[in-house]
Amino acid sequence: MKKCAKELEIAVNQNKADAKNLAYLLDRIAVLEDKPQLYGTQFDWNENGILSPNKFDNIIKVNQRRKSIGLNTLEQQTNIIRKRVQD
Repeated sequence: MKKCAKELEIAVNQNKADAKNLAYLLDRIAVLEDKPQLYGTQFDWNENGILSPNKFDNIIKVNQRRKSIGLNTLEQQTNIIRKRVQD
């Protein structure tokens, strides 16, 4: 996955790939390495049985990063995902 992330980053920088795909891949790698996410794209059930984002560094920074690549805020995305699992 890390090798793919490097290749995808090059493609994003050349406008040949969508930065959102890179964000999801980087977050997946971070979660698997038990590190904080940069974009908050990965969710799991917390200790209270509520679907929540895996750990991330700072909500303000996460939302800034998300906005820079065209994603909604983490709060909005959390509400959307929680609603989907309830339906």
